[in-house]
Amino acid sequence: MDSTQPRVRRSGRVRGFVPADTGAACAQWQSAAERAGAAAGAWRCEPLADASPGRLRGYRVTSPQGPASERWMDSEVWFPVRVRTAAGVTVLLMNLRAGAQPQSLFQVPPGSRRLDPQALIERIRRSDVWAAAEN
Repeated sequence: MDSTQPRVRRSGRVRGFVPADTGAACAQWQSAAERAGAAAGAWRCEPLADASPGRLRGYRVTSPQGPASERWMDSEVWFPVRVRTAAGVTVLLMNLRAGAQPQSLFQVPPGSRRLDPQALIERIRRSDVWAAAEN
């Protein structure tokens, strides 16, 4: 992969990309963490003194699940456009355009069909990958 290609690290959680009003980001992130069941413990959020000028406001956020991260909110789109983790990884969103999305993005593609979750479970049970619980 060359240096111009984005690298994506997948994990079981998406952290830091929760829309919020830049004037109340800390309270809104805390509320989102509580709704997700991730707010138990010492959760902190504070504005960064050296945040970028203009539309961006920076915050240092520390959750009980991990070390602090820094988030910069864009006051125009109410969304974190830059997140830096404690490990030094920076995720930067660029070329954002606020506006209505085409209705076609919200339509089920032709040829798609509804998934029956119970039928999928039964199919997996009949396969060689099913592991029955031990009693």
